[in-house]
Amino acid sequence: MFRIHTKQLEAFREQEKTSFINRVVAYLLHAHPDTEVKLDENRRVPLQRLPRAVLHAMVRGGVTRAERYGITWESNLTAFVVTMFTSAPNFDEHPCIRRHLATSEVDPNLRLDLLWEETSDEVWDAVSASYDAGSWALSEAHDGR
Repeated sequence: MFRIHTKQLEAFREQEKTSFINRVVAYLLHAHPDTEVKLDENRRVPLQRLPRAVLHAMVRGGVTRAERYGITWESNLTAFVVTMFTSAPNFDEHPCIRRHLATSEVDPNLRLDLLWEETSDEVWDAVSASYDAGSWALSEAHDGR
């Protein structure tokens, strides 16, 4: 009988996740190339000019962040990551947004739809104003220097 060992399964999952991250990176570069990413208080860089390793690290971190809310659908993981780039990497820390993302009353993969419907422009303005570049959690080796 053919058996897949735990290590083999983990390697397959990691390969699948890397492939997904590559697709999200490609989407961002195609759909949002000029979106500015704040790396710190003094540096803003268009997404298309970020070193690929940095962009991959940002996307991987965003996927991990979305998964903490129970989000599993690739479309919603992608939407979460795109929102990190287009509003703020810490957008999910705003109390109104966190409430939508953490509610147990709605399936995790349906929460983003609720978030889009019920979040006011004022909240999104507050999210942008509280942009925290440190939320990208990049090490010195990968911060684009």
